[in-house]
Amino acid sequence: MRIRSAALVGAVLLGLSVTAPAVGADKVPVKLKIKDCDGCSVMATWSKTGKATGKYRSKTKTAKGDTAKLTFKIPKGYYMYFTATSPQAQRDAASVVVTKFVGAKKGSKVSAAKASTLNDGASYCLTAKKRTIKVQAALVASDESTLLGLWANPQLKGMGTKIEDGIDGVYGTQNTLICKGKYY
Repeated sequence: MRIRSAALVGAVLLGLSVTAPAVGADKVPVKLKIKDCDGCSVMATWSKTGKATGKYRSKTKTAKGDTAKLTFKIPKGYYMYFTATSPQAQRDAASVVVTKFVGAKKGSKVSAAKASTLNDGASYCLTAKKRTIKVQAALVASDESTLLGLWANPQLKGMGTKIEDGIDGVYGTQNTLICKGKYY
């Protein structure tokens, strides 16, 4: 640290242009307040471009208790989304946290019963900024098993690429999702 500071002062005295990287200033806390998902494994995934050709990073945390608060430090302005799995679900598939169901208004609250009927499409992308997102989780019946459903409650503004359809209110994924453009 001392050597770096001395080098920086020396460069300034010599009139050299110095661009020091911001330490921690480019990341913002994105908080999830997730209800009814004790033991869920929640993953935040982010990318600068949000495109299929982008470089993606992720971080996983475990929700503990009936209402868990998870904080992820994400580069400000990056495209991002959340997925989760539940030890109580009968199918071990990652479910996408829906930020806005097609057919639901921004700011509206969605019950578990209503969420299971909203299968015409969903938004899942966000841009990283300091915020807290309230998320509701529920086990949703599908055929002969249960899946994890997760959605922002209240609903957020829809943005980016949409998932076209779901299974009884669940939007599962096994792949990296994109927020801008098309997959192919």
